[in-house]
Amino acid sequence: MKLRAKFGLLIMGIVIIPPLVVTGSVAVRISRMEREAGSTTRALVGEWLSRTRESVDGAESLSSLLESRPRGVEVAFMAPDGTVLASSMAQFPAGEALSATELLTFLQHTGRSRTVSIEPMNTDDGVSGPLALISFPRPTFSRSTSDRRWEGLLFASAALVLFVSLMSYFMVRHLKRRLLSLEDAAQRIAGGDLDFALTPAGKDEFTSLTESFEQMRRSLKDEYAKRSRFILGVSHDLRTPIALIQGYAEALQDGYARDPEKTATWLGVIREKAARLDELVTELLDFSRVETETWRQSLAPVNLAEFLRNLADRYALDAELVGRVFTAEITLPEDTQVAMDERLVRRALDNIIGNALRYTDPGGQVRLESAVQDGCIYMIISDDGPGMDASQASRAFEPFYRAENARSSHGFGLGLATAKSVLEAHSWHIALESEPGGGTKVTVKIVGA
Repeated sequence: MKLRAKFGLLIMGIVIIPPLVVTGSVAVRISRMEREAGSTTRALVGEWLSRTRESVDGAESLSSLLESRPRGVEVAFMAPDGTVLASSMAQFPAGEALSATELLTFLQHTGRSRTVSIEPMNTDDGVSGPLALISFPRPTFSRSTSDRRWEGLLFASAALVLFVSLMSYFMVRHLKRRLLSLEDAAQRIAGGDLDFALTPAGKDEFTSLTESFEQMRRSLKDEYAKRSRFILGVSHDLRTPIALIQGYAEALQDGYARDPEKTATWLGVIREKAARLDELVTELLDFSRVETETWRQSLAPVNLAEFLRNLADRYALDAELVGRVFTAEITLPEDTQVAMDERLVRRALDNIIGNALRYTDPGGQVRLESAVQDGCIYMIISDDGPGMDASQASRAFEPFYRAENARSSHGFGLGLATAKSVLEAHSWHIALESEPGGGTKVTVKIVGA
């Protein structure tokens, strides 16, 4: 069932059910009041008849008995042959003889608005007395009670129906407009159109939903932009070594390398570019593996102090080859064991330290420090390179992002993003601090190791 139909049923229930309930309640109340009023009148007539029978037995005159009748009650005393002995009814004066036809006609016409009965006035000892033709009005409510009650009820019901109808109309119209706007936005997003903006209006649940849709649209647009940059970067970074490999291979095939020395040189270039291709593909696979979290199956306890010392020894040699200085200060206890995927963590630290060596000027220094402080293990990689401004530092861990001074270097911009994903997936914390001319410092914090 559509939302419009559900609202329609709700509105009908609000509009119809309350007036019906109120109308039924008032009708039942009026009927009850009429029955109570009729019962009261009949009780008074019954008491008067009891006293009258006793008075007839005492030979009190019928005329004086008529004067004691209840208010609104009309009585005519008749002999068994129909002669009126005494009467308060103008249509039946005393001394007139009533036929059965006249009496029946009276009962038919008068019984519609009044209660009519014929009561024998026999005494308690069985002596027959006259007959009493008794007539009293049926209980009714005057216009000031019944009619006004109904008029007030109808007015209140009409006002309620009008108010609910107007409120429901504007509410449904408002909700429909908001829902159609969100539906249109969802369809545009599903169709790949992200070049629009959703503007929240009001302060209700739909506002929060609209803001969530807008946040989703912006996130998707950012992801699409990153993907586009990634595809361009991959195309460029893969095409260059492939083109070189292809060119040198064709040259060798065509016999342009006529001496062994040139052949060896060209083969060396092919080997170097093939290694670069392998490095790029490995970077992509590592990033994909971290994103899918299949690496969690490889967690195992590792001696962190020994692991870091081996890493420092290797980078001390690498730094010397590229004209940098790499130093390390590792003061961890020798028995420090940390559960981790050793290959991925090594790859993450390689990315961080490799970036520091790459973007530090010749003769610059890169330092690795590790110690236990306040129950936590800290690993700090710092350099004295050119550093980054705040905007670049805030985006350093974004996938496919490369700072201005890194645009000319090889890579997809996944190194630091992969490192961050790997370390945070281990429930470790990573932070980067940098400022132009002040170098860069990356801090890794392991809590509760």
